[in-house]
Amino acid sequence: WLLEQPSTNLVAYSQDFTVSGATGTSSQNNATTAASSSPSPDGLTNAFSFIYDGTFNGSIKKVTSVNANTDLTFSIFLKKTAATPTFSADNKIKLGMFGNMVSTVALNLGNTLNAAPVGEWIRYSVTGRSNSTGGNVIPNIRCDEAASIDVFGWQLENNNFMTSYIPTTTAGVLRSKDIAKEAGDSSLINSVEGTLYIEFKSPTAIPPAFTRLISISDGASGDQNAVLFMRIGAGASPTPNKLRATVRVGGAGKLSVDWTIGDITSYNKIAFRYKSGESKVFVNGAQQGVTKTAAFTLPTLDRLNLCNASGSENFEGNIKCAALFNEALSDVELACLTS
Repeated sequence: WLLEQPSTNLVAYSQDFTVSGATGTSSQNNATTAASSSPSPDGLTNAFSFIYDGTFNGSIKKVTSVNANTDLTFSIFLKKTAATPTFSADNKIKLGMFGNMVSTVALNLGNTLNAAPVGEWIRYSVTGRSNSTGGNVIPNIRCDEAASIDVFGWQLENNNFMTSYIPTTTAGVLRSKDIAKEAGDSSLINSVEGTLYIEFKSPTAIPPAFTRLISISDGASGDQNAVLFMRIGAGASPTPNKLRATVRVGGAGKLSVDWTIGDITSYNKIAFRYKSGESKVFVNGAQQGVTKTAAFTLPTLDRLNLCNASGSENFEGNIKCAALFNEALSDVELACLTS
């Protein structure tokens, strides 16, 4: 599963570099574009080749109007072809944004593309912020050497991280928030003991706010009665890669385990065994912290959530597996499950 927040690709004609006289028009400097005959990442034949003549400051860009004080991420798929040379330096080809920005941003790609396999699509991105004026921002791919490279999926979005590609034509396109929900059998949820499990990754190391990963609850507002995993660390002094497992009864926290994962943007396996007097958390094969001996009595829990009970603080990221076991697994089982 891939569950994402709302996002807008602000660029018109995201996969068309022939449009003229309209918003989304691409412009070239010491470079040309041509339709590519090779399949694009979506399986169709709709990619383009960017061909640079070797003159200094060769570039292809799409001028896009943005709001003031907005986080922006420019991303695109690139594919090295037989016509792509070995670049003489890392900064000879780069992905960047300039214009009404707090500062110009650029990602050097020479060394990365030199090492990339021929014929494989790889997506790259840079992130910056518009200034207090707003207006035109110019995402661009610059190359100072004679080269040809295939491209697909030009995207400029109002996020501080890259999300999945949103195709556009005559105007920018908003992708709505992804929501996962399904009917189930609430009688299978054990409110006395159980094990909550998730294998996931998140798009950023620091959450924009408190966000839920997965929980079981009785639906009471504010997760008054719940067993849950959540991301923490947002705020004025954010802490990356930090998580919490907790049990709440009547709005009061009965136990809590906090820990820091090495890299939350890669897949991690987490299991939370909840049982009065002997609760514990296992992550990637090892127990985190100590066994919690706090006693608690939960009311009947009847739903599994990827958000809080009010439908906000949604999970964002990728899930390989989410599961609820109606028994408190043993240490051996927890280690095996999360390894």
